[in-house]
This record gives sequence, structure tokens and C-alpha cells, in this order.
Amino acid sequence: MWYHTLAHFLLSGGESLDDAELLVQYGVSDLDAVRTAQEKQFLTLPKLSKLYTLIELPVSQIITQMHEVGIHIDRARLDEVQVQLTQTRTDLSAKIKKTLGEVNLNSPKQLGDALVTTLKVTLPKTKTGQWSTGVDVLTPLAPQHELIRDILEFRAVDKILGTYVEPIHTFIAEDGRIHPTYIQTAAATGRLACKDPNIQSTPILGEYGAMVRSYYTAPPGSLLIGCDYSQQELRILAHVSGDAKLHEAFAKGIDVHVVTASEILGIPLDQVDKAARTIGKTLNFGIVYGETAFGLTRQLNKSPAECSEILKKYFETYSGVKQYFDNLLTGAKIHGKVETMYGRMRGIPGLSLGTPAKFLKGEQERILKNFPIQGSAADMTKAAMVKVTRDVLPQYPQARLIMQIHDELIFEYTPSSVIPPRRDLVPPEVYAFQKAVVESMQNAVKLSVPVVVESSIGTNWSMLK
Repeated sequence: MWYHTLAHFLLSGGESLDDAELLVQYGVSDLDAVRTAQEKQFLTLPKLSKLYTLIELPVSQIITQMHEVGIHIDRARLDEVQVQLTQTRTDLSAKIKKTLGEVNLNSPKQLGDALVTTLKVTLPKTKTGQWSTGVDVLTPLAPQHELIRDILEFRAVDKILGTYVEPIHTFIAEDGRIHPTYIQTAAATGRLACKDPNIQSTPILGEYGAMVRSYYTAPPGSLLIGCDYSQQELRILAHVSGDAKLHEAFAKGIDVHVVTASEILGIPLDQVDKAARTIGKTLNFGIVYGETAFGLTRQLNKSPAECSEILKKYFETYSGVKQYFDNLLTGAKIHGKVETMYGRMRGIPGLSLGTPAKFLKGEQERILKNFPIQGSAADMTKAAMVKVTRDVLPQYPQARLIMQIHDELIFEYTPSSVIPPRRDLVPPEVYAFQKAVVESMQNAVKLSVPVVVESSIGTNWSMLK
């Protein structure tokens, strides 16, 4: 192979002209073979060819531009957040150790021994015989023990500091911006991944999430505009399944989580409170992500038998979704794969024509249900990136796409006029750009239910809702 010749060429100091010429010949030959194989494959897979040509190739150029532009970081605010969270961690550590003594809070063994001895709590043991102190073990105990709540908060703050605050300093370039690298080939679903730093994993919810996002800012004189798809994956599920009840909810603009809670819990729509809606939301997204009854037990705090009954009622309510998953299974048995709306494919290993649905393995079922939905959502967002970049950005040279967080696109906009101190006096040109982006994203893909894009404007990431 040509790379063997490359190794020889480099080890020899690159002095052999014959080796250099041979290296070029082999390289060109291999590239030509790849191109020929690619063309043959695309001739037999036209949908995949369209995905590659109309989405993946343009996206590769867009994410290169996003990397070059980067994201502005407010260093003063970053330092302030680091000081605040470090003090919070110190205070929590002191409070916990006042009760447990000098224990290493990052040592599961020491912490487990201290909790069992001091609080007299019952903890399960790991395979190595140590007390288990994982989040899934301590969280159910938190309502009864303030100390355990403090331990969980200490861990959250410690992780945020070590993952999302302290390392950011090392990524800030001379231009005062970080330049994350987006990766197209890391996720089987087609989702973009991100590294150096991974901004896509930045906490969104809660006080600490807002603190972290507050130092991702627009430079002075600029604004950030965030545009994200509302309930993107559930709308795709409604589209591909054709379920009548999901269609009705989205067509009428009714909160689909409230509808699910009402149907499953047997309560009127106007009596669904926040707790009940949370159950509906957990179920809806659990279905999208291929969750099983066992997987829902901890999320719903119910037994596997209860969760099985809940899932049964869910599929009775949304019978079109049940039929869609049944059809997926039949097709996957025949073809050995599942596809997104755009033709992105993923094989399901070990699936045979005679495999009954009840004998599907956990990973097989997860891929079967999750990939077509999440993959279609990833493709849809990429299609939106391409459409906005092609149709909107050329009309607004003051705007730049700087971030993609799964179903959300974030832009930096520098108005031609001075930004007023009051946020309700944002220059009209910014609103015009915002409207153009929203319309472009909503029209990037046509679904059988309304596509909704929510948008907000602010000077830092935490202001974007």
C-alpha cells in the first residue's frame, strides 16, 4: 500500500526521488479507486447521494467557517464564575465534613463508609464489595437527608468547575475567542459532535448552567440570536408515524406533553399540573429514545410492571406510533437496517427475519426506535444550516453562524447602528435578520405537522431561552 511507501520515504529522510514518484502514483491510484467506488455506491443509493451532496458537503464548509470564527469569551465573567463556584465548592465541602469528618468526598469507599456509619443509611454494594455512592443511589435518599443533598450539589459544582469552567482558559485564543472543532463522523445518527472544547455538553438548566453560559458572549456592540426547533423529534415522530392524535395536538398548538399526561393519567387537559406534565414529557421523549419499561422505572419512580402498563396505555393512545414501530421492525428484519427521512442508514446487528419483537435485545430495540427519529432530526438541523447559510447570511453580512447545539443555531450579529442600552430597543435590522432565519429554518424541511422555531436575542448565551 502507498502508506508503506510513505513511511519508507519519511524514514529515509525523503531523499529517494523514486520513492517520491512512487508515493504520488500510489496515492493518486488509491484516491481514484475511492472515487470510483463512491460513484458506484451513489448510483445504487440515490437518497444517500442526495444526503451527501446537498447536506454533508455544504455542512463541512459551514463548520469550517464556524471553527474559524469562534465564540467570544468574557474573560472577566469567566474568572468571576470560577471564583464563585470555587467558593461554593469549598463551603459545601466544609459543611459535609463537619458531619462526616475528614473524608475524601471523591473517594466512593471513604464516602460510603462514612455515610453508612454516620447517617445509618442503607447502600447497595458494588461488585468489588464497596458501598455504591453513585448519583442513581444517592438521589432517592436526598429528600430525607440534607447532607446527601449537599453531597450531590458538591459533585455537581465540582464537575462543572473541572469540565466547563477551569479548562476554558486553555482554549481562549489571542483573539479572545474559543474555536471549537465540529465533527461530522463521530455519531452514527449524523449528529454533529464537538471538541476542544465540547460546547454541546454545556449545562443548560439550573443556576449553575446559567452561570456557565453567561461568559459565552457577543463582543461589545454585537448581539447573539438563538433559534431552535420546538419539540423537533416529536414532530418528526408525528410525521413519520402519521399518528392522528399527535397530528391533532400539533395542528391545534396544544402542548403534546399535556395531552400525553391527560391520556395516560386519565385527567382532564385543564387539570394537568407541572408534575403530571413532567410524566407526559418523560414518556414522550422516552418513546423517541427507544426507552423500555425497565428503563423508565427510575425516571418515573415506578415498578417495571407499572411502567409496562403505562407503555401499553401509551401505545393504545398513540396507535399510529405503535404501528410505525411494528413496520420498522418488519422492514429491519428484511433489510437488516433502518433509515432516516433523508436516507441515512444504520444496520441492526444480530437481527434476523424470525426474531419475535419480544426477543429484541435492548441495543437492537434502541437503534430500531431511536435512529430514524434522532437521525432525521440531525439531518433536518443540518439542512437548516445549509439553507440559512445559502439564503439568509448573504443578505446580512453583519451576521455569522457561530454555534450549533443539536436543534439550535446561534448567530452573532453586529448591527450597523449603535445598540441602545435598553434591550427592548434592539435595532430593527436585528429583528429582520431574526425573522429571516426563523422562516428559513421552518421551511428547510416540510413535515405533515407545523414546524415551529423559537428565537430570542441577548448579549450572552444564558439570555437565550
